[in-house]
Amino acid sequence: MVISVSDVLSIMLYWRYKDCVGRFRIAKNNGYILNHISRFYLLMLICSLLSVGKVLAADWLGTLSQPYQRMQSQLSVNPNQVLSTLLDQSIDNNATATEQAQYHLLLSQTYYMLTYPHEALQEAKTGLMLVDQRQQIWLYHQLRLAQALAYDGVGTPAKGMTLVNAAMDWAEKQQDRAVKLDALYVRAALLTSLVDYPSALSDLQQANELVPQQGSTISKGQVASAIALVYEYRREAQLSIPYFEQAVNYHQSQDEWQELSIALYGLGRANKNIGKTELGRSQLTQSAEIAQQVNDVQGVAYALKELAGLNISEQHFVLAEKQLLEAQEIFDRANNPYMQLDVASSLLELALATNQPERANQYLLQARYYLDPETMPIQKIALDEQAARVTALMGNYPLAYEQLEQTVKAKQKIYNQQSTEQLHQLRSQYELETKEQKNQLLERQNQLQKMSLAAQQRQYINLWVMFGFALLICLLLAILVYRNQQNKRRLIHLANVDGLTGLLNRRKALEMLQLQFDLAQRHKFPLCVVIIDLDLFKQINDKFGHAIGDKVLQGFGQLCLATFRHTDVIGRIGGEEFLIALPHTEQPSAESLLHSLSHQVQAMAASIEADGLMVSISCGLAMYQDQSCIEELMTQADNALYQAKLHGRNRVEIFMPNTSQHLLPV
Repeated sequence: MVISVSDVLSIMLYWRYKDCVGRFRIAKNNGYILNHISRFYLLMLICSLLSVGKVLAADWLGTLSQPYQRMQSQLSVNPNQVLSTLLDQSIDNNATATEQAQYHLLLSQTYYMLTYPHEALQEAKTGLMLVDQRQQIWLYHQLRLAQALAYDGVGTPAKGMTLVNAAMDWAEKQQDRAVKLDALYVRAALLTSLVDYPSALSDLQQANELVPQQGSTISKGQVASAIALVYEYRREAQLSIPYFEQAVNYHQSQDEWQELSIALYGLGRANKNIGKTELGRSQLTQSAEIAQQVNDVQGVAYALKELAGLNISEQHFVLAEKQLLEAQEIFDRANNPYMQLDVASSLLELALATNQPERANQYLLQARYYLDPETMPIQKIALDEQAARVTALMGNYPLAYEQLEQTVKAKQKIYNQQSTEQLHQLRSQYELETKEQKNQLLERQNQLQKMSLAAQQRQYINLWVMFGFALLICLLLAILVYRNQQNKRRLIHLANVDGLTGLLNRRKALEMLQLQFDLAQRHKFPLCVVIIDLDLFKQINDKFGHAIGDKVLQGFGQLCLATFRHTDVIGRIGGEEFLIALPHTEQPSAESLLHSLSHQVQAMAASIEADGLMVSISCGLAMYQDQSCIEELMTQADNALYQAKLHGRNRVEIFMPNTSQHLLPV
């Protein structure tokens, strides 16, 4: 099941109504209203909302309401049936202005389809009086297009051009393809009547590109018929035949009998004009039969008029006259000026063929009555030529010659005028194309500039991105280098420093001692080397525990760092044994520093929370005096330390070469 947008809007209005009723019921429960509203009035309100919703939705969406849409789709099948339906139903006086305007629009289109231009014009004008241009703009322009077509039908196509151009401008501004298609099709019909065939073909080519596969009031078949009609008016019947055939095939496949009848009429006429008489007669007869089936009386009249022309050429004058008089009666009832002129001209041709000057003159006057010289210039020339033949038939040959001469001049003037107009059109078209090419060139240049600017901008962005990436990489590298340096320093610290005391470890201490020894040898400056041992440290660990022992070691390391210089070498070379190298230091200064350190170590015990803890150190001091190596110097310091322990600990022992050991009390 297909649900249209207007139905959706109607359903939305219905549910909006249900919401309102629900609110009223809530109010009722609270002791308020809805005590006297009957179900009948509620149902009437729903129907009113649905009706108004569908009409508003149709105008808002740019379409007719659904009943009129269905009837409009039947115009190409059986317009007489649509007309009967519209006239039988008529329009309710209670209907909205929009509904009434849609009714008159469809009635105008139906009358035009059946070639009743005066009735079509009246219906279009009536519909326009019912619409507001600002609020119902789509419907307003559709009525104006119907009015323009009706003007063409009554023989005044120039009046419709302003209406069509206004609709075209609106459609282009609103980008409404459907209205633009309708406007192009109507304008092509007006331009064809105004003998501006190039412009008509241009509009029809544009219309052909806009025609959708389905769902449009204008079909591919109608556009093809209109193009064929332009070629026929230009006396190019051979060029019109492919388009008529295309229209016939399309309408036949769609079962559009009314349009099929019209297309067959055009095709039969074109084949007749190029000499395919029997084929043309067959197609015209088929057109008349289909028109008869759909009750298109004017369609029958069109076919009869062309068949009469064939009978005249074959000298079946009685049958031809009968067909022409029957067609004339139909066109008179329809008040169709173009075909009234055409039939009168054919009757005039029949009178000339049968040498009846009186009747010929009568039909000439009748034809002149229907002729509008301004809108029918070519028909006027053809009628003037027939008038010259009537004059010659009456025996007035000099006047007939003069009339023919004037006709030739008029024909030449029209041809020259058309050639000039075509030349101007070609020139204008050339200028427009030149300007368009320049505009396209400028547009391409602008696009290239935009592309170039965009490329530069992308390049700048890429450069900034690359710069950002480079900066980020540099930052990451800097972080990596920094962290590497930190790790390197940490590793160096771990490799060179004792983790517990913060002093140099044995390897680094001996390395630094070697460096100071080499410098002392080279520069001959004094160098003292001290080996210190914490007295009875094993007993401290055993008695107070390793935690207290660690605190003693940490405290001693801090005292050493605080007592000695940063240029001195201070290292832990054993569990409780330490090495100190004092460059540029004489023996008395070194001895004084060691005594000071010893006193501080004894005082340190008080800061460690351990009852009965006593800490002291024994020191062995050796002075550099041209020893051959540091091993020798360290051995001397170690011997001095041994002497200090041997003599009771808690003392500083100085190694004296070539003498007995000198013991110094602490």
